[in-house]
Amino acid sequence: SSSSAASDVYKRQEITCCDTWGTKHKKLIIGSRDGMYICSSLHNNHQKHMTKVVLNELDERYKTKSYHFIQMFVIESKQILVTLVANVGIIVYDLTTIESNEPGELRILDTKLAHRFLIESIDGVIFLVVCIRHKLSLYRWDNNTFNNTKVNVKTHNKIRAVAILERKIIAGFSTEFSIIDIDSITIEPLFSLNTNVKPRDVVTLDNELL
Repeated sequence: SSSSAASDVYKRQEITCCDTWGTKHKKLIIGSRDGMYICSSLHNNHQKHMTKVVLNELDERYKTKSYHFIQMFVIESKQILVTLVANVGIIVYDLTTIESNEPGELRILDTKLAHRFLIESIDGVIFLVVCIRHKLSLYRWDNNTFNNTKVNVKTHNKIRAVAILERKIIAGFSTEFSIIDIDSITIEPLFSLNTNVKPRDVVTLDNELL
């Protein structure tokens, strides 16, 4: 029917995330279920210019499909845009070429099933925390790429929220939080909504219960 067709079009065009880029002339980068768009001249009170970014989407088998962006984060100091694309994973775009016909991109391996990420600077070093179903992986920006730090933590449940406090990762689940020390990779229960229940072990590392 026409109503269902209109609904499908709306879902494909639905905005899912955004961030701003630039210092003197701010631009808005918009992620949707149907690709990425850039709105230029945010400080201009006149008509805004919206363009769709030309992306090297998926592979030859999926040419007709567009990227469905879940998250995006601009790192101005590195002139990069970190994004999470459904069923593809983490893709890092070069902001200096993103408006060209061939924007530079870097795909982070083994992140296809990721559902959330977090960017944080610790002691001047940029870290990327990636939540992949029941696993949390920590990457470090070095030599123009994100390298896995070998901090890969398996969890008992899907991670719902994540934050970094100094050199500790706070992982939130449906009813509790745990704290992970980046240096020693020690894991401790932090808080539970089930206040009458004794804190229990919530994550495993290298298949060993901690």
